[in-house]
Amino acid sequence: MKKFYIKSLFITFITVLCCTVANAHDFVVKNIYYKITSPSDTVLTVDVTYKGTSYSSSKIYEGSVSIPATVTCNGKTYNVTGIEARAFYNCKNLTDVTIPNSVTNIGEYTFYGCSNLTSVTTGEGLKTLGSYAFYNCENL
Repeated sequence: MKKFYIKSLFITFITVLCCTVANAHDFVVKNIYYKITSPSDTVLTVDVTYKGTSYSSSKIYEGSVSIPATVTCNGKTYNVTGIEARAFYNCKNLTDVTIPNSVTNIGEYTFYGCSNLTSVTTGEGLKTLGSYAFYNCENL
């Protein structure tokens, strides 16, 4: 009986572990993926991020992308305050990006390898630009 209990507990643990693979994103609105960054419900903030569990397999952004200053999900309105590292990594079909004043930081390698990116318009709120944020953006 004890052996069966331990085996069942182990299988349950492995199942829960496999099911909790963390996505980079918490929600998506209008084809832009967001990660909640606010520590509480008093001030709601998000960062733009990539889809899924790995930036290297997520090349979903293409064409013209306009990041909003706020985004609403499940009745809550979030301020968009950043763009996570590698959010647009290797999105070769991305052509231009508009970033609102609310975004204060852009992470490392954010636009790495976006070879067709020709224009990035940032707001005046930008304070931090991560290392190699625009590396291998030949047309920028």
